[in-house]
Amino acid sequence: MEKQIRQWIENSLSEPRAEYSNLPACPYARRGLIDGSIYFWPAAPEKTIFENLREMAIAMPGWTHTTACVYWQHTQDQDTLWQGVEQFDLAYPDLLAFVSDPGDWRESIAGAQLAPPPCQIVNIHWREEIENVRPLLWLSGYYANWSSEELSAIEYLTYQKK
Repeated sequence: MEKQIRQWIENSLSEPRAEYSNLPACPYARRGLIDGSIYFWPAAPEKTIFENLREMAIAMPGWTHTTACVYWQHTQDQDTLWQGVEQFDLAYPDLLAFVSDPGDWRESIAGAQLAPPPCQIVNIHWREEIENVRPLLWLSGYYANWSSEELSAIEYLTYQKK
């Protein structure tokens, strides 16, 4: 599954798109693949969502410039997945977790047609790092085509713990 996730990052998230001022949908994803700062963690099906996320957080060598990609081979209930992520966000306020789920994937963000991820994924980033790059993305025009609902969603994700 890790191979399919890497291909999805490379082929869907890392390609420059006009909708994002010729930046990729995820401007730092390719760099993470190249420098090895994306840490892939296969979830254990016998453990809860929170237990999987917590074990990954404890095992991570360091969070600066690191992204964790926790993935499930077997589909989890949407509500259970989101509840586990919310529980994790409360327990680890310096980290930012969000779900990429093919069953809940929007076909378009800012008008860009993106392929859904190959499986359910929880991406976890160092919150401060995301907050530091967001102004640079604003200045680059990255968010120019985002709807007010899409902008509200990223503001909620970033600032809900402050």
